[in-house]
Amino acid sequence: MAGSSGGFLHHSVSSERSWTRRIPARLLAVPGAGIFGVSPPHLLSLIPVAAYLLLLLSACGDDPVGLEPQAEFLPPSLVFETTALGDTAQRKVHVVNRSLKLLEITVSSDSPEFSMISPDSSLSFRLFPGEARAVEMAILFHPVSEALSRGRIQVGGARALPLEVTGNGKIDPCRPDPGDLAFGWVRLGEEKTLTLTLHCDGPDSVEGSVALACGPEFSTPDDGPFALAPRESLRVGITYRPVDRGDDKCVVSFGAEWCEDVWVMATASRVWEIQENGLGDAPTVQAGIDSAGHGDVVLVGPGTYYENINLRGKAIHLKSAEGPETTILDGSRGDFPVVMCHSMEKNDTIIEGFTITGGRGWSTGTPHTKGGGGIDCSQAASVIWGNIIRDNTAGRPGEPRGNSRGGGISFRGPESLPPIIIEDNVITDNHGAFNAGGINVGHAAIIQRNTIEKNSTGGDGGGIYLLVNVPFIIIRDNLFLENRAGDHGGGAYLTGTGRTDLYGNLFIGNKSSTHGLPGCSGAAIFASREVGGELIHIHHNTLIFNDAVNIGGSPAAGGICVGWYTGHVVIENNLIHGNEGGGVATWAEGRKFGTASITHNLISENGGTDIWNSHPELVEVVENIFVDPILCDGVNNTSGRVAVGSPALTQPFGVIGAFPEPGCTEP
Repeated sequence: MAGSSGGFLHHSVSSERSWTRRIPARLLAVPGAGIFGVSPPHLLSLIPVAAYLLLLLSACGDDPVGLEPQAEFLPPSLVFETTALGDTAQRKVHVVNRSLKLLEITVSSDSPEFSMISPDSSLSFRLFPGEARAVEMAILFHPVSEALSRGRIQVGGARALPLEVTGNGKIDPCRPDPGDLAFGWVRLGEEKTLTLTLHCDGPDSVEGSVALACGPEFSTPDDGPFALAPRESLRVGITYRPVDRGDDKCVVSFGAEWCEDVWVMATASRVWEIQENGLGDAPTVQAGIDSAGHGDVVLVGPGTYYENINLRGKAIHLKSAEGPETTILDGSRGDFPVVMCHSMEKNDTIIEGFTITGGRGWSTGTPHTKGGGGIDCSQAASVIWGNIIRDNTAGRPGEPRGNSRGGGISFRGPESLPPIIIEDNVITDNHGAFNAGGINVGHAAIIQRNTIEKNSTGGDGGGIYLLVNVPFIIIRDNLFLENRAGDHGGGAYLTGTGRTDLYGNLFIGNKSSTHGLPGCSGAAIFASREVGGELIHIHHNTLIFNDAVNIGGSPAAGGICVGWYTGHVVIENNLIHGNEGGGVATWAEGRKFGTASITHNLISENGGTDIWNSHPELVEVVENIFVDPILCDGVNNTSGRVAVGSPALTQPFGVIGAFPEPGCTEP
């Protein structure tokens, strides 16, 4: 306490000055009697005593700082530039925790003209102490009148001065919408038409003439003079037909005062057709990639292509012409991944519609260590969409395991890259020797609507493995089916410190087997979050008929194991039924304690025990229900769906499990 801000226990000049600054000037300036009948000069002599009393009062709570703000906006105020009605201006701010404890806050606005957005779309935050862990958000100004607008962004859940925001709106007499026109990629030989609208929002008429200042790639049938009365608008169609590869630009002018020009941007791309017989635009898939420019499409016809391809950092769309069933990239003739993206590829590099098989992983330089059997995206964040990724290995069964990970896919990259997107794939029968049979996660990711089945590893994470600290990962609406882990997490193994959201997934028939080690195993999910890390939120999943074994240790947990570190893990609204080795188990190692909660789940008929809580003082277990979920087809259920009237759909906690609608009328 003696070291707390303000130095309350020391009657020094510095402590008096610090306390004086906290008294509003309007109170110190009261004439005559002042505060409590004491004139201002005598009041100051009582300040150290008052401060000491306040310190004693604050000691009864959990915040040693007294009346100082716990959270603060940086900057403390915002003034927006004049913004046209109908437009939106944006400014960034940070919220800093100035206290010594973790804060749970919510921000809100008292004015409809000012609103907030954050990177993860949430307006509730966990604030850790220190400026280095400030939360960034954006304040939006959308004026509705020409008057000066004032507002306050307020903090709930902690003491904080509001952020004062002001801005002026104006009526733009001549407003083009959109302000800039972007065609994106257009293939050579094709054309595309977009429309912009010129609005007359002011009280006076507007006269002018539409003109294009650009090359022959752009044209419009709507050029020439125009006259608009108040509240009228003019639609102008712009057609782009590229004549050569590369970027093209154009300026649309309106020849009237107050009417701003519109910039038009487009990029011409080419389609490189690849044929199995080598008679296409390039003889091989790799040759097509090497020939392609940014924005081009490499379109691969049906057939089997024995290649190990490298995307070379190009923003291209690598796509099959007829889908993964007939278009196969087979990497079995080389000792590499089938597909490599190692050169800072981003989301404009797309891999779509192939069967990707026979890959053996990328050598990391460490003996017996490989990563990414099917696809290895080292320093990249491509989009992997609509593929069948099967029968690839990172480290072969029977060989030394090294640290090989990611039999199907492995990716990692710096935080400057966008999240990798893995969507609508079938990832099956891949093997990671050390960890990560299906997917090795090493960067922010959105993994959704995939079938992840029958992948295996000798270690942790049969389906998905997350170990490193990534900014965030979203795993939603996937099927995890019959994946196997020789240690923890048959379906998914989740650690690290970044925000992790796992929801809408179905886990069936996954297996894990931990031998002679303390702690649980987690056939469907193993979750371990270091104390101080962001939240692991496991909610609205269905976990049925998974099988965990823990020989010589605590209960295995066929459903979910929260183990090693019970950091900030929340398990809620999950359906956990019929799993061998128990439903949910928690276990913490040594002093690595944090908090977790298990609430509003339906947990029933799990072999062993439904919930085994090793640390009830750390893990909150409340309001779970232990009833038959009434599955469609009973023990033969392979869909995870429940019948009409299931308690998973009718209890007061909202939907429990991955599916909000019943799948049958009777079980």
